[in-house]
Amino acid sequence: EEKAVDKVADLVDDAVARGAEVLCGGSRGEGPGFFYPPTVLTGVSADAELMSTEIFG
Repeated sequence: EEKAVDKVADLVDDAVARGAEVLCGGSRGEGPGFFYPPTVLTGVSADAELMSTEIFG
């Protein structure tokens, strides 16, 4: 569902805006369907929304 992909994208964007670094992934996949590629972040701050949100995406 597109809403789930939007949620994951928003959480990753928020973490990056707060100083996280993307090691791989970090953006929506290309092509049909609703897919967000596996993503690895480093340096995620404790106040990033994804640190307190359970992600089902």
